[in-house]
Amino acid sequence: MNLISQIFLIILIACFTGTVSLGFWRVFQPLLLKRDPRLVYATLRFVCMMYIVPFGYLIVRLTWHGYLRTESIWKPNFEMAGDMDLVFGIAGIIWLVFLIKNVADSMVEFIRWKRLCRYRIPVADEQVCAEFLKVKNMLHIHRKIGIYYSSSIQSPMVTGVFQYNILLPKDHYSREELTVIFCHELVHCKHNDPFFKICSIYIGEMQHMTSGAKHILPWINEWSECACDVSAVCALRDVVTPRRYFEVIVDLMERMPENSKPDYIFSTLYESQQSLGRRIEYMKKYVKAKRGARISAFVLSFLFVVTSMTTTYAASYGAAGVHDELYQEAEATQGESLETPELEEVFVPASENNDYSRIKYAKPDLSPVAPILSSGEMATFNWTVEPGTRFCSGKFKVSSGQKIVISASISPSTQTCWIGIMDPHNNVRYVEGKGGFGHSFAVSETGKYRVFVQNRGTKNVTSSGSYYFE
Repeated sequence: MNLISQIFLIILIACFTGTVSLGFWRVFQPLLLKRDPRLVYATLRFVCMMYIVPFGYLIVRLTWHGYLRTESIWKPNFEMAGDMDLVFGIAGIIWLVFLIKNVADSMVEFIRWKRLCRYRIPVADEQVCAEFLKVKNMLHIHRKIGIYYSSSIQSPMVTGVFQYNILLPKDHYSREELTVIFCHELVHCKHNDPFFKICSIYIGEMQHMTSGAKHILPWINEWSECACDVSAVCALRDVVTPRRYFEVIVDLMERMPENSKPDYIFSTLYESQQSLGRRIEYMKKYVKAKRGARISAFVLSFLFVVTSMTTTYAASYGAAGVHDELYQEAEATQGESLETPELEEVFVPASENNDYSRIKYAKPDLSPVAPILSSGEMATFNWTVEPGTRFCSGKFKVSSGQKIVISASISPSTQTCWIGIMDPHNNVRYVEGKGGFGHSFAVSETGKYRVFVQNRGTKNVTSSGSYYFE
């Protein structure tokens, strides 16, 4: 259940942080569009990373001081109880079924296009190759990119995720057309747009339960083209005007067969008349935008990132809090639910505290200098204890009048164990039991205490449980 709970937490936090970032992106989008369409696309790629990279999960794991204990940061011990197994099992199965379906659909589409792109011929025309190298050098691109002819496509496109190739329909192109085509497709390579398209497909599959994630791919398609147009026009400002740039694209589009399929999963020169019309409108807004607005554009972008990261931090803690409450309520070894007052508490003074063959201490300690365990916080443990061995926790400070609550589940349940506390003077108080049991120890003296599990049986036991003081 440990791995499942952590996967659930990662998905939950990614859903929170990604959705919050996406919401802020939609708020900032009109403001960013007035400055530069490339900013809209850049911030959208930031949103993609918030969905994919578990920033929020890492923040929670490194700073959360609740049920997710630091001393077991890589090995939490969540044990579901009652009907919760069934509820989350059914929910997990439903989520997994839709995930498999989405992955299968994407793989079928991807394989279909890979097969279409397989039938390609390296470009040997010297004029085409020379123009390609000229534009590539103009854009300061040094990575290796291949160019091929393909009879299976109708529009120039970039394929690949890490190793890019440019495919051209089998046609005759003028020098001006080659310049526009290569500049547009090479800018896609420079922006790594095919990679972010694959990322958006992954987001749609993993976060298929959320409403916003399914729109990531269409938005990536649209804004990557707009950002590409702006960068290409800026790069070609000494060669062609923005108007002529789009006239060339329209001329190429009119030569495309009417029955062509526009839903490419790769980056293409054009997809549809409607999308091209929007790209032209965005370009007009960019051209009309005030020059010298770079500072305001930077401020807006910085404000978006800071706002998103701040809310990501808050959303991560909120998601972890939900997860924390959920599992504390469902924890089978929680002290309150397993406390058995009828167990007899035994006191052993330090002078007689020798009823063990060896003593071991949990590593890492709570803190070598200042224990971080606070009142009401729950620490979990999962120890393998050998026969005759006392396994102790790290020290933590408890004040007089408080109590330490310990609960443990011993496996195999036939072995007898002690659970108890060691006070600042090494005096011991414990209760004896088998299987699952717990106890509350009253504290009469302020100082640093340890909790322990001692194996009184003849076989190794696994002791998992929790403790806290209040």
